[in-house]
Amino acid sequence: MNPELLLDIAKLLRKYSPGEWEEFLRALREPEFRDRLVYASKELTKLSYQARANSPRSNARSDDEIAFRRAVLLDRIRTDLARRRISDIREYAQSLGTPSDASTSKQALIGRILRTLASRDIEQLERTGTPRLFGGGLTDDYERWGRLIMGKKTKPRH
Repeated sequence: MNPELLLDIAKLLRKYSPGEWEEFLRALREPEFRDRLVYASKELTKLSYQARANSPRSNARSDDEIAFRRAVLLDRIRTDLARRRISDIREYAQSLGTPSDASTSKQALIGRILRTLASRDIEQLERTGTPRLFGGGLTDDYERWGRLIMGKKTKPRH
């Protein structure tokens, strides 16, 4: 986990009273609240990734930006692979030159794929990871925020 994220959470701990944190922790026990919180976090992650990917910048990227983009992309790939059949994952592994056999478990194969992809530079990772696994255009940010605020889930992209 990113240590700066933990520091930012610690700042929030100081900002709000113990009573407000207790109320928040009680709300976390409710499955509906937890689902909304996870959904909001995923949407913010997408927007954070898009803001970094689409922002104008010089050709020189900071190490932190590259690490962040790599982590987000690898996490998206991991999530996508976890939803796929093992036969699809084996085919993808083969296209990457990642060795596997019939006895390799789904989780082990996903781990091997991620290690293979993590060794690539970020531009190559973006080219090889994204198009094969994540089809379709990006949902409009304003529409996604509107759905988030109204408590409606966005339609899944396939």
